Amino acid sequence: MSRESGKNGRAAEAVLPFRIHESVSIDGNRLTLPLSWSEEVELLYFKSGRFRVMVELSEYEISEECICFVNPGELRRVSALSEGAVEYSVRFRLDCLLFQQEDITETALLRPLAAGKLSFPRFIGVSDLGNAEILCWTTALLQRFRRLGERCPSIRSSERLVLRSASDSLLLKAELLRLIGLLDSYGLLREARQRTADRQVQVIKQTVLHIRENYQRRIYVRDLAALVGLNGHYFIHFFKRVMGVPPLEYINRFRVQQAKRELTESRDRAYEVAARCGFHNIGNFIRVFRAVTGMTPNRFRDYCAESMHPRDARGQTGE
Repeated sequence: MSRESGKNGRAAEAVLPFRIHESVSIDGNRLTLPLSWSEEVELLYFKSGRFRVMVELSEYEISEECICFVNPGELRRVSALSEGAVEYSVRFRLDCLLFQQEDITETALLRPLAAGKLSFPRFIGVSDLGNAEILCWTTALLQRFRRLGERCPSIRSSERLVLRSASDSLLLKAELLRLIGLLDSYGLLREARQRTADRQVQVIKQTVLHIRENYQRRIYVRDLAALVGLNGHYFIHFFKRVMGVPPLEYINRFRVQQAKRELTESRDRAYEVAARCGFHNIGNFIRVFRAVTGMTPNRFRDYCAESMHPRDARGQTGE
């Protein structure tokens, strides 16, 4: 029975903004998350393997089990470096944990966190106080999600786990509140440092925002450089060093991500999706899409349909 109805829990009016991604890098499909940011808290749990992580332009290499927190508004990039590397990402909005009636937990912890006056620790490793209990909490949370959540294909090395019933989401909300209590009890929450407007961070954010807002139009690298007041050659070099790819490749990859969403959410023809996503030539769209995803747009659409409804896609019926 679906967890959206019946005795297993009342259906949620809308999926609560808690998301978990599970990634296992196998058969050459290694996790790569481009540099980005959001207004959510992200808990990255590196279970095994080696990873390279960039947060706010500071790079770290991970080779042992640990947890990394990315606070709202911080830039982050993640890439797996080894075969079999296992990683989980938990993302949630702090304002969804607030209560209507204020109490000491709100005034001392939740509201300061939501306002950016308190922040989460960057890493929790084997040498940190409370590590064992917090890792135990993380494992229990992930087991709950894997047992109750619906699996949705995300990228080739990753799956998204979604809770759709109100009761399951309420249990997760309680677990996240427990995590904040654990972190504070071990003295791991800290007063947020005054964040200066780092010029390099602002250049990246301004550039990426411009791409996100204008990807449907023609975007020229020279215009991006002028937007942030940098020499064209220096801008290309700086962007590639921080983002891992040149500006044009980043633009194309972002357009492909939007096209993937449209291909799974609509039945529009590939050339219509291409035009809406900033590709003005269908041949170029197919070439770039295949380079990024390893398959053509139509094959990707079929692959997603087979993943979501395997029996229907094969034309099979029966119980």
